[in-house]
Amino acid sequence: IPGVFTRPTYYKVRGSTVSLICDTHPLTNPPVYNVSWSKKIGGSNPTLSPVPKNKSKFSGGDLQTPSLTISDLEAADNGIYRCHVNHAKGKGYSDSKLFIGDKPALFRHNETAYAKISENAVLGVTVTSFSPTLLSLVWSKGSQKLSGGRFRGGKISNPILTINTVRATDDGTYTCTIYNGVGTAYVDIILFTWNTPSVSLFGIQNVAVGSESVIQGRVVSKPDVTLITWKKETVPINYSDKTKYQTSGSLQNPQLKIFNVQETDKGTYSCDAYNDFDKGTGKIEINVGEITKTTILNELYVTKVGEKITLECLIKNDSTNKGLSWLKDVSKVDLHNTRKYSHGTLKQPSLIINNIDKSDAGNYTCKLENLFGTSDDVVELKVLTASVNGLSNLSPTANDSVDLPCGASGGNWITWRRNGEEITTMGRLEYSGGTVINPSLTISKVTRNHAGNYTCETSYGSVTATSETRLQINVKDIPIVRSLSNNIQASTCDIIKLGCYHDSYPEPISVLWKRDGVNLNVSVPKYNGSTITEPSLTIFNTDQSDSGTYICAVVNKIGIGYSSEIVLIIK
Repeated sequence: IPGVFTRPTYYKVRGSTVSLICDTHPLTNPPVYNVSWSKKIGGSNPTLSPVPKNKSKFSGGDLQTPSLTISDLEAADNGIYRCHVNHAKGKGYSDSKLFIGDKPALFRHNETAYAKISENAVLGVTVTSFSPTLLSLVWSKGSQKLSGGRFRGGKISNPILTINTVRATDDGTYTCTIYNGVGTAYVDIILFTWNTPSVSLFGIQNVAVGSESVIQGRVVSKPDVTLITWKKETVPINYSDKTKYQTSGSLQNPQLKIFNVQETDKGTYSCDAYNDFDKGTGKIEINVGEITKTTILNELYVTKVGEKITLECLIKNDSTNKGLSWLKDVSKVDLHNTRKYSHGTLKQPSLIINNIDKSDAGNYTCKLENLFGTSDDVVELKVLTASVNGLSNLSPTANDSVDLPCGASGGNWITWRRNGEEITTMGRLEYSGGTVINPSLTISKVTRNHAGNYTCETSYGSVTATSETRLQINVKDIPIVRSLSNNIQASTCDIIKLGCYHDSYPEPISVLWKRDGVNLNVSVPKYNGSTITEPSLTIFNTDQSDSGTYICAVVNKIGIGYSSEIVLIIK
């Protein structure tokens, strides 16, 4: 039996031409001697009817041209066609099914579909023509076919595509393509996703009376918003009152300013943002109140090293108060240092500073925070210090210049004292310094009268700081020698005493007496005294030769000091 090969199915558009292929194996033996075509006619029990030899409609289908060509196809040409092949050993055949119809037609419900983000999107299509029956219906986005997961429908039985829980990334062009063998049809639907504008409002919610309130908004929307409106409670804000309200910013970052805020301005403010699909609203509560005032009682505090002081700060006890702190200059006072500080809190606002030292001087701020802002008051703390620096004992030589060093700070007046008595430096050329700018004191030509115990003081108002160390000055000079009387009368054979007293620094080296300008030899038994410990001169058994003018002289390393003359007359 000869082998016959045909294509099983043909889909063709009405009015077109089709060639139904019929082939035999080229090595078929014995050779084929006849080729013919027939068409099945009838329903459940079809009969075969030879294809007419109408060359305007049919051509080929014979031994020379086995394939059958049918022109100007129409619905009546639908059916099953059989190619018959004969050779000497028998007959062979093969069937081809021919479908005649039109390309399918497809209708989209909307050119653009809109869906809210997180909800479902429906892309609607209707197949309006499908003869012959559809073989496939496919939805795609770009080159990606869509099925399963979030995608529902989109099949021949249900062409409408539903996208569950849409996202912003689902935006794009979706294509529905149908195929019925005869041809293909497709439609594009643009999907645009949107959401309700999200409006966030932020700013300082507790606002002080008389201040400015700024409400800042942030709007996230798809698509972009086209309109922003503001309301207080349910009443639209009157933007025309520029002295009270000002709107600025952008549609994405709107801003509302409220000037000179008063108690009547407190309430709920809302911002409505509109896009093409919906309205979003953000709300913020504004509370209005007074800032609690802080008051430091004194304009200035003055103390000195080692003392304790209280910086008094008064505040009103109010439920809106949140916290109180103290600053020294720009740094926060560490109230955890309980050895140094106490109180300085909301319950006990005044700050106590213990064991004052020089570093405690500065500007102190009592700062109170309540719901509506901060208030503060500042006071200066002056710490007085005075100290004598360097050596505590000085021994200048008479007529030398001597510097008495003093380190003093905090005060507006400097005082030097000698042996507890204030030294008047004003108008006295021997002194320089002793001022706030230059606290040290210089004595240009020191004398023994400058010897003594010196202290340096600085003062501000009623507070005085005195140097703890005292500076002792001992002036090196020739001895001061004094006699008790100027004239003495005595009788012969008397014992008389010529009194001599001295004041010497440094210590004296020797004492000598002169009579009529000549040194006495006091080592003989006639005399006693004339020593460092007993400078007075005692003369025994006086006679006329003892009469004369006596002078007591005391010697130290600086020089010799002489007493006044003593005239001795022996009767």
